[in-house]
Amino acid sequence: MVDPMDRIARARDGLDRAAQPFERAAARRETVTAADTSGQVTVRMAADGTIEDILVERGWTARLDPEELGSAVLEAFSNAGLTGAQEWGRAVAEAASEPAPPTRPLPSTHDSVYAQLSEVASPEALAGRSEASLRAMVEILSAVRADLDRVSAEAEALGARRLVGEAQGARVTLTGTGALIGADVDPDWAATTDPANLGARLMGAYRDARRQARERAVDDLVAESSIGELQRLTADPHALADRLRLT
Repeated sequence: MVDPMDRIARARDGLDRAAQPFERAAARRETVTAADTSGQVTVRMAADGTIEDILVERGWTARLDPEELGSAVLEAFSNAGLTGAQEWGRAVAEAASEPAPPTRPLPSTHDSVYAQLSEVASPEALAGRSEASLRAMVEILSAVRADLDRVSAEAEALGARRLVGEAQGARVTLTGTGALIGADVDPDWAATTDPANLGARLMGAYRDARRQARERAVDDLVAESSIGELQRLTADPHALADRLRLT
């Protein structure tokens, strides 16, 4: 008869080996650049999908009407995202074709919650699992379960937001997840403005929208919920022992 724990260990090892190529591919991701069809607007995008720079070529008005500049920015952003996705796919394929990685060892048992609790609570308290401790555990887990749907719904609402950032003559619109979905430039202002200033103002508007997104993020929702409380408790054995009435 196969030992169930042995099956669990083999499954864990398989998952670890399967995850490593994706981790190596993620570590190799780099900044990408892409331009619009006219070649007059270039977007430089970081590996995490955020825009690092928007460049407008000198003489761009020979290829684009001022009213078309915003659309060119959107196209360059879309092309940069596509380039990043293609490079990610190639990186994953390369990592997957490399020799199979060794299985990484399990974390030290000293890092487990139980091991850390044993350093701050008496063996009798841990072994006894008093009724009060069990009730406290049920309270924590019940609160987490109750918060899951609420936090998920609020996170979805955050992602659905439309955030408008503005700088002189330029306005950009982002989704709550940071995707660029709108770029508007005053055509009269753009036609008489140095291209370097055009890019700088577009980046200023983009940063303004990103700042708004950071004012309320998914991490904040989690931190304010019972899920965040559980994360903090598991990182602090003294607080967890107190919460479980083990001290």
